Amino acid sequence: MTALSVPFASPPMVIILRLGATTLRRCTISLQVKGSVRSSVLVDHSMPRSEELYIRSVCFSPDGRYLATGADDGNIRIWSTHTSTLHKRLSGHTASIYSLDYSPDGRLLVSSSGDKTVRVWNTDDLHNDLAVQGEERVFVIDIAGVQVDRTVTSIAISPNNSLIAVATLENTIRIWDIESRVLVAQLEGHADSVYSIAFSRDGTELISGSLDRTVKRWDITPLFHQQGAQTCNCTYTYLGHEDYVLCVALTHDVTNHQWVISSSKDCTVKFWDITQRNTAPMPEFTLKGHRNSVIAVDASPVGGLFATAGGDWDAKIWRYTTLQ
Repeated sequence: MTALSVPFASPPMVIILRLGATTLRRCTISLQVKGSVRSSVLVDHSMPRSEELYIRSVCFSPDGRYLATGADDGNIRIWSTHTSTLHKRLSGHTASIYSLDYSPDGRLLVSSSGDKTVRVWNTDDLHNDLAVQGEERVFVIDIAGVQVDRTVTSIAISPNNSLIAVATLENTIRIWDIESRVLVAQLEGHADSVYSIAFSRDGTELISGSLDRTVKRWDITPLFHQQGAQTCNCTYTYLGHEDYVLCVALTHDVTNHQWVISSSKDCTVKFWDITQRNTAPMPEFTLKGHRNSVIAVDASPVGGLFATAGGDWDAKIWRYTTLQ
């Protein structure tokens, strides 16, 4: 059972460990709340006992009240973390759900699937107790419609809810404007599949990690100053990993300092100083704790903590301090 995902939620500090062998009929998760560890079992009682479907993606709502899971049956399930019960089931996708992301204010939930679509859901419909089962989506982005013949690997919503970034198994990142529903940018520069993307805290940059072993920073400020499709340039390329970069995240420290964290198939996690303006930035430090690929990384919303999950079946919580 490989540890695949370790998203944080707040408040309180909560972390979930998703296992590769976890099924939807009976999903066991580990929650760490203020230093105590407990396990919750999430069960979809509407499924036949004999049926097993793998969970491919998980994401907490920003307030920690809900957990969204995506699975092989193309359905998204919204769970209450307070009661450990199924709150709602969302249908519409026709293939496995590979990526989920809540907007920072919790108003939108974005999902991507092997059916080559990205769906944007209004959480006002999803989270209220009287909401009806069904397709309460805002709109659908047809990835195949822009002549992309690859599966979506990662999605991210900008901090101001205006943009959706989509990465696929090809080497291009595409950005859509949510209000106009128009493709506004294509970021080209990676030499292999892009596996992970994340917006900076102020929304002016996008971070990407790729199978080409690099982490890149993209300046997307032209999207806020001009209408229509724009050219966004890669400002920095981070070199140092010796194998595929599988996940990237940014810290949420209360200070003005912000770090890029990257995890890799080379079994390491690297910290990069986002304030560096060197033409060839190097990692501030490298962490070695996993005995296999580090598949996932996520930072606590309150800063000072981050979590990693690896192919060695381990999930680890790390504490760090930024020195002034």
